[in-house]
Amino acid sequence: MEQKLENIRKDATEKIEKALNTTELENIKNEYLSRKGELTNIKKNLKDLPDDQKRIIGSLSNEIFNSLTALVEEKYKKLYNEELRQKLEKERIDISLPGSYTPR
Repeated sequence: MEQKLENIRKDATEKIEKALNTTELENIKNEYLSRKGELTNIKKNLKDLPDDQKRIIGSLSNEIFNSLTALVEEKYKKLYNEELRQKLEKERIDISLPGSYTPR
C-alpha cells in the first residue's frame, strides 16, 4: 500500500510539472485529488487495514494529498498568470493609432 501511494505521488508530481494549461491541470487534480480520485479511494479502504497500518497509511496519504494540493495551487497560479498575460497581449489595442473612418 505504501508503494502504491509513493507511485501515485511520483506520477501525479510528474503530470503536474508537465501540465501546459489550466484545463490540463484541472484534469490532473480531478484524477488524483477529487472525491472520486485515487487518493480518496485509498482513504476509503483504510477501514480494511490493521490498526498499525491505518496510522501509517493514513498519515502518508494525508501528507501526499497536502503536498499535491500545494503543487497544483502553485502551478495553477503560474499557468493562470501566463494565460492572462497572453490574452491581454493578444487583445491589446493601441489607442495612439488613428481611428478608421466609416462613412454612413
